[in-house]
Amino acid sequence: MNPADYLTPEPDFVKLAYLQSIARRQRGVQFCIAVYFAGVLGSFMLPPELRPLLGFVVLPCVLVGLVFAMLLAVRLNGVVLGSLLCLLMLVPLLGLLILFLIDRKATETLRKHGVPVGLFGARGPITAQTTQATSLPDPTAAPPPMQRPI
Repeated sequence: MNPADYLTPEPDFVKLAYLQSIARRQRGVQFCIAVYFAGVLGSFMLPPELRPLLGFVVLPCVLVGLVFAMLLAVRLNGVVLGSLLCLLMLVPLLGLLILFLIDRKATETLRKHGVPVGLFGARGPITAQTTQATSLPDPTAAPPPMQRPI
């Protein structure tokens, strides 16, 4: 007998809430990526006397995006790795790479659960009809053992 046979199945609303939070936070990360690119392009296109004004506009947007990225990274990768990724996001170009990695992981998670994902995140509302019957990963489960190559 397998002990997993006796576990209570998770309700659909828990899975839906999990996927909806990932989709919402992914849009925040994508907003941060767009603001990052707009800030870089704006710094090259604006005259030098207007660049500080660009900083006052971009900095709050980047901070909000950092919060969304931390929430999403913690949700997808756990507290330790999510916090480490957010600390590394403070390094300028490395931060952009980490944003892309977090966005890619969110896209993979949504697609794995049957949510259609487009260029700007999940398409349409996430309902029970848009998701497949898959289970969420168990955060208390031990990782699979590493296999040595032969």
